[in-house]
Amino acid sequence: LPIEIGGAVPVLPEEIQNTLYQPQPDEWPMGDREATCRRIVRGIDQVMSLAIAEPFITPVDLNIYPAYAFVVEYPIDLSTIKTRLENHFYRRIISAQFDVRYLASNAEKFNEPHSQIVKAARIVTDLCLRIIRETTEIDVPVVYHQLVDTYQSSDSEVELPDKKIMPSTSRSRSLSNRILRSHNENTVDWKFECRQLLESLWQCEDSLPFREPVDRLEHPDYYQLIDTPMDLRTVKEDLLGGNYETPLEFAKDMKLIFTNSKNYNTNKRSKIYSMTVRLSAMFEEHMRRIIYLWNSNKRRSKNCQMKTRQRASKELKTSLTTNA
Repeated sequence: LPIEIGGAVPVLPEEIQNTLYQPQPDEWPMGDREATCRRIVRGIDQVMSLAIAEPFITPVDLNIYPAYAFVVEYPIDLSTIKTRLENHFYRRIISAQFDVRYLASNAEKFNEPHSQIVKAARIVTDLCLRIIRETTEIDVPVVYHQLVDTYQSSDSEVELPDKKIMPSTSRSRSLSNRILRSHNENTVDWKFECRQLLESLWQCEDSLPFREPVDRLEHPDYYQLIDTPMDLRTVKEDLLGGNYETPLEFAKDMKLIFTNSKNYNTNKRSKIYSMTVRLSAMFEEHMRRIIYLWNSNKRRSKNCQMKTRQRASKELKTSLTTNA
């Protein structure tokens, strides 16, 4: 205790360590977060040395591209990802993959669909995901040129970046129209993010028992105990089929998967119960941000529409006064 009232005592390093999240063995390759993070950081360092990665090394300068903050809700860049890996910010490797995928999705959102920077973002994203996915170090320049060759074969417009690539200004010029078309684009945004999340969960080993409907032959009592069965494939089909009108509906079905599992697998020490808890925690961790961004977009859209109506009303009154 402090000697004086209102005083303080230093926190010991081991006390700080005890408060930190301790990764589970299956959340990182070989169960070793330290070694995996060091390996990925070395790979990202090599990616950042490539000319094609230059636009994605640091955050977009809002002084040069002020519109970027209105279009992209979750900015991310290679330096931020690298720092997060160095500081053990990511509890699971799947979270690092989630951030990397936003390099491409943000570029696609802000720039013209077939612009050079969008193609560069896709290559950089694929390269980083390859680094993360492999359990050993890869030859980054070799894999990079393989990816470029692949993109060239599928699209003759893909070029090696001989000049500096910057965010497209043509998209910035049409920002006012883009913001006012917010309802449809917000719908696309949250659905894209939910697909990304679902894909990340699917790749996790813990998702194996939840990918398909429960087999009636293996578990004949399941459908007697569970009123509304749900699985990842059904959710995926509903998402791709446009059956969810909001991310809240998507989240409701996802949570139903985990609730059903806990209700059926009541032994908290069982392997599948632990898998359920881990996958559910992973889902909640990312879904909170998706719903937060969706709500922010709704508020922004509502404000923009209100200002547009007010401006139109003011112009109409001015016109009527002038004509009178």
